[in-house]
Amino acid sequence: MESVGELLLGFIKYYTETFNFEENVVSISQLEPLARKEKRWTASTLICIEDPFEKSHNLGAGLTRRSKTFNFFPDFLEKDSY
Repeated sequence: MESVGELLLGFIKYYTETFNFEENVVSISQLEPLARKEKRWTASTLICIEDPFEKSHNLGAGLTRRSKTFNFFPDFLEKDSY
């Protein structure tokens, strides 16, 4: 049985090394990767994330390479407020 830490590292490794963001949608409703073409989400968004409650909604539609969202974690870790 894997620990929570091992599961988290496996999750991070899968989405940073294995998952193909250009061709697939992040979805928690399927075990296998879901193709962007199946969802008809072929726009050039950086990442597609299927909303688990509203399947036609792409949660990643507003993200871009210049988005501040990707810079949140390094900024958060540097702050002394925690």
